[in-house]
Amino acid sequence: MSNPELLQRSQRSAVHFPTGASNGFLIAIAIPLEIPGRTIFLSHNFEMNYALPTSATQFRLWYDLFKSSRYNIADAVRRKRSIADASKFSRRFVYELLAERMDLYGYNGTACIHKAICETYELPLNHHNGVLGDIAHIVFSPSASEDEDIPRSYYQAESDGYMENCAQYRNYCPIGIFDLVTVVTYA
Repeated sequence: MSNPELLQRSQRSAVHFPTGASNGFLIAIAIPLEIPGRTIFLSHNFEMNYALPTSATQFRLWYDLFKSSRYNIADAVRRKRSIADASKFSRRFVYELLAERMDLYGYNGTACIHKAICETYELPLNHHNGVLGDIAHIVFSPSASEDEDIPRSYYQAESDGYMENCAQYRNYCPIGIFDLVTVVTYA
């Protein structure tokens, strides 16, 4: 004989997080700078963010993946590394990524990259804009790195910037990358 109370199981509930929720970890290393009369630290931050599951099926997907005898975590890591090695981070990669993103927002991405390169030399960013200006100057200076098989038009845009001849690029890209984040003022 079986007891009906023993055969009943309470309904399980799952943990659900809002769509887009994530869990993050932040590690910071702060180095004090010895400057008399000031308390200043040089800080290096390392941040990791992980998306949280929005439904119970996501837990099941991970469980099935790791339960499978065919899944080998070492092979997965090797495959991921080989993919990363194949797609080296390069100037060409950055230009293509920026152009693709700008195309998605309705801009002429390639023309806007040309305009940014030209304007980098027409109105140098690195003189009065600190570290961010230096980074932008490096990114939009095709001749600052080894030949990465980027189109000659990028080098031409750089040359046109030296000659302060960026008007042609403004025709194809009325609102450029720098227009989205800065305002040019003339002193």
